[in-house]
Amino acid sequence: MHALRAFDEAPLDYILPENLPVMLGVRDGAIAATLASSRLLRPAINRRIRSELPPLPDAFPSANDRLLAELALESAAELDQLCRVMSVLINRRAILATTSGAVLREIVAWCGDQALIFSLHDARFPDFLEFEVLSVASHELLDAYALRLKAHLLGTLPPAYRKRLELRLASEQLCEPLTFVPGDPDEACFMEYVALARRYRDAKN
Repeated sequence: MHALRAFDEAPLDYILPENLPVMLGVRDGAIAATLASSRLLRPAINRRIRSELPPLPDAFPSANDRLLAELALESAAELDQLCRVMSVLINRRAILATTSGAVLREIVAWCGDQALIFSLHDARFPDFLEFEVLSVASHELLDAYALRLKAHLLGTLPPAYRKRLELRLASEQLCEPLTFVPGDPDEACFMEYVALARRYRDAKN
């Protein structure tokens, strides 16, 4: 069973307490917490929540489907780290063109990975057709770019996946999703970077 299906088996084990009231149709968080803590009521509450969730697909046939389903179960810290790695990989030319040692040290401190910066010299990466990249690099610009990547990542998640992710995270850990125009070839390139960054991040961890 895919881990995302495990969410549906026992939603109360995954949903952040502050997100329970809206799923249970109550306004008071304390009431929602009391209901959720009842061993007798938990099976019925889990069924109620499942009925409110958009259905998952019967299978996750492609590599991208499986990747996006796995991302929907990541923590906020894991997603933020993923987007920082993506920001560095995508904006590698701007980083490599930086001549200021102070700026480069700030970038290393921001991404927390000197080896990642060194790896940019000899690696080959896909190029976007129109998706905007940075022409100048700084840790502030890369951080803002990482937030934009997070918005696109949320927008790339199918609605059923995104809903389950939203229920697991606090509102301040999310952002408004951005989507690609249907058929935009840059979406496929974006997903290549998601996969590359996740492999790199997971290998380091």
